[in-house]
Amino acid sequence: MKIVVDTNILVSAIFFDGLPEKLVDLILTKVVTIVVSHDLLQEYAATIQNMYGKLAKTRKRFSLAPLLKYSSKIKPTSKIQICRDKDDNKFIDCAVDGNCEYIVSGDKDLLSLRNYQNINIVTVRDFLKFFEKQS
Repeated sequence: MKIVVDTNILVSAIFFDGLPEKLVDLILTKVVTIVVSHDLLQEYAATIQNMYGKLAKTRKRFSLAPLLKYSSKIKPTSKIQICRDKDDNKFIDCAVDGNCEYIVSGDKDLLSLRNYQNINIVTVRDFLKFFEKQS
């Protein structure tokens, strides 16, 4: 199963406890595949670096590097313009061109779409519930 993961989910997994960490475990054990693009990688890195500066006393739970080792890297050609926040379109582009089944996000603008071209846009909680039913 291929998914796109929004930056907020990765940041939560890296710096905090909770459900995002369970999603990352599925990726690290190769149960699901995270699909990424250059734009997503840049956003992940910049946001994580920014958060690390803000949370200097908080120890990172893991590095992004092992996660990306198991990712599928693509160069999206789609230029979809559907999101209220234009910056979120890159997640849709990546999911469409990466033939993903899900975008996992905590972003209200993305979540408001619910579905785009048979790609389900869900919270990490909903994704994990679905995944558990399928297992």
